[in-house]
Amino acid sequence: MTDIDTLRFRAAVLQKLRSFFSEHGYTELDTPSLTPALIPDSGHEVFKTAYIDPWTDEDKPLYLVPSHDYFLKKAVAATKAAVFQLSKCFVNNETAGRLHSPEFTLLESYTPGASYNDTLSLMEELFTALLPLCREKGNAAWFKPPFLSLSLDETFATYAGFSLSENMEQEKLAEKVRQLGIAEFPDNPFDDWAINELFELIMCQCIEPALPKDKCVLITGWPVFMPELAKENSWKEMWTLYINGTVTARSRSEETDTHRIKSFLERENKMQNATSRIKQNADIDFWKTFQNYPDCASITLEVDKLIMFLDGKKSIESVQPFPFRLKTGYY
Repeated sequence: MTDIDTLRFRAAVLQKLRSFFSEHGYTELDTPSLTPALIPDSGHEVFKTAYIDPWTDEDKPLYLVPSHDYFLKKAVAATKAAVFQLSKCFVNNETAGRLHSPEFTLLESYTPGASYNDTLSLMEELFTALLPLCREKGNAAWFKPPFLSLSLDETFATYAGFSLSENMEQEKLAEKVRQLGIAEFPDNPFDDWAINELFELIMCQCIEPALPKDKCVLITGWPVFMPELAKENSWKEMWTLYINGTVTARSRSEETDTHRIKSFLERENKMQNATSRIKQNADIDFWKTFQNYPDCASITLEVDKLIMFLDGKKSIESVQPFPFRLKTGYY
């Protein structure tokens, strides 16, 4: 178990996050962690369990939520109010270690009438409020706004040596990966990779390790080929916030076009059924939630990572009260 000093520090950060959003007019929600259906998501494996009906003894499948966006979006559609939630989420088939855990704490907020550009100023204001909590003076430099803001194209030009916007085809991006010297195996050539997989490989292998370590870096824009329910023009309307080269928060202008959302859900459901080890019930009619949906921007903040950096630690395990373990009797 984590020491009492760290537990008190974690409690102080959680309290500050809640008070910040409450003071800015957001209503805190407490949505279910168990649900009979999810938004189709081919990128995550989920935890599946069952509810045993006391009258029929029938097993009815339930899933632990990997995010509370399913319910938060429904709440925004019904109320048009600014809402947030700070609670546990769950992703199966996930490593447990320095930066990841199958069970983790997530803060998600939704701001009607806003875009991803508006949430940038909100995030900088939040980090200013968190500055007094930094346990070591050296850490304050990471959090002190303004963030270093780069477009995705600027990021690729600086840290990968080429323009992404000029290489938004699978063949071109595969060749750029080779030029970067990333290992390619004969039984898994880059020509067989999907373009989104090549993009993620470059981000992981080349760009994220090279990002500045002395302050927060905010990268704006995301490729249109990435599976994200965000509004798009030439890029997805999104930003990603890095602390010490580690993704810690994201924001996006929420997609509201029902035709695009319906196509996205059908495509993700098909891919999820084809590739996932754990089959899930998907709410493919979720697109109907957006028939009267306001323009809205969301923020997703990985709280365990945030606390780790504020505390000057190297692992989220060091700031979790009971880090994830499978060994019997560990706790």
